[in-house]
Amino acid sequence: MESKPDPFWYIILYLIPIIGAIAVAVIFKDQEKRMRFHMYQSSVEGIILVVLFIIGRIISVIIMGQIYSPGSSISGINSAIALDGTIGLLIGLIAFILWIYGLFIGFRASQGSDIKMAIVGNITERITGS
Repeated sequence: MESKPDPFWYIILYLIPIIGAIAVAVIFKDQEKRMRFHMYQSSVEGIILVVLFIIGRIISVIIMGQIYSPGSSISGINSAIALDGTIGLLIGLIAFILWIYGLFIGFRASQGSDIKMAIVGNITERITGS
């Protein structure tokens, strides 16, 4: 027997993607197909957000490692700091836009309409076999 989730769970899925999906999986053991799709879609979105964060940190470590290398000039240090800030801002902006888009998807799902995220939805369909 499928349990009928409250619409706010769709928003929770995208508000805190991975943790929300785990909570829904635990609370609603027999999810309906629609809820399961959004659970997986928000998980894929959450994984992408984590990967973006990790990539940003790796780039930051590489750039900051250049600053402290022997023979670094003041202008080189300033350029590296500016580059690190720019790349960090760009990656953060992409992640923020993806997260806001996920919230929009969750809000629409809570109202009964389903929107598949562009790339994330395709990955989700492959995972779920839908």
